[in-house]
Amino acid sequence: MKKLTISALFLLFLAFPLVAGAVPLGTGDLNVTHTSPIQDGYYLDYDGQVSSSDFGYSIGLSEVFCVSGENGNDGTYDFYKLDGSTSTPLNDGNLAKAAWIADNWTTYGTSDVIKGEAQKAVWAIMGVMNIMDGTGTDFDIYTAANDHAGYTTNKWYLAYSPSGGSGTNYQDFLTPVPEPGTLLLLGLGLIGIVGVGRKKLFKK
Repeated sequence: MKKLTISALFLLFLAFPLVAGAVPLGTGDLNVTHTSPIQDGYYLDYDGQVSSSDFGYSIGLSEVFCVSGENGNDGTYDFYKLDGSTSTPLNDGNLAKAAWIADNWTTYGTSDVIKGEAQKAVWAIMGVMNIMDGTGTDFDIYTAANDHAGYTTNKWYLAYSPSGGSGTNYQDFLTPVPEPGTLLLLGLGLIGIVGVGRKKLFKK
């Protein structure tokens, strides 16, 4: 009996990393707004802002994509990479296709209407709901995305709720990762501000 208990505990220990394998980058505060276009009572254009995080990530108001069907809420989210280096709490195969849409929707146009068509395709891919027209841009995007199950990207994070196991689950989103060039410009700008400040300080 003792050997059986030890064996069971050993197997549980081996299985635990598989269950807890989705390790987030860190947490951040995400605020989301939604605007028209609207279809079947659902807003189709989401914009988000990450004001702060514990891993150095922030974005101004930017295009984001809703990837789940819960009620929306601003709050603290767990953030995950989508480059294949870690698993996520959502279906990674479907999320890969949604990430492809996030990377490629502007090839169909850049208007809010096209963004809405892409959002409908994301919801259909993720199994949230299907309010696509059956033909048209939303269906074209959906069809193209279905060929990208193994797609990886370093341009988007998954913002997953809840953070810290609060027990309340809200909508999850794809949020953009700032371009390295943007971060470089921001860094150079800050260095310039510091340099000007030091120059004025030493002139006194």
